[in-house]
Amino acid sequence: MDTDRYDDSALIQMARENFFPFLDGVRNSGQMNMCGAPRLLRELYGLSRREATDIFYMWNDELKRRTSGQ
Repeated sequence: MDTDRYDDSALIQMARENFFPFLDGVRNSGQMNMCGAPRLLRELYGLSRREATDIFYMWNDELKRRTSGQ
């Protein structure tokens, strides 16, 4: 899933500001497998399964861009 596929730029901006830093922190802590991150987003923030999964995939795409130097 690519953030370019999302038409709602407000959703992307909200995810970047509110959830990407949290997901970066979880990843950097090394305390959990990131495959469990959508569940964590649902539990901590009350997101639906779809919202949490979409945010996770947007973050993952962003992470790939950052780590590949693009």
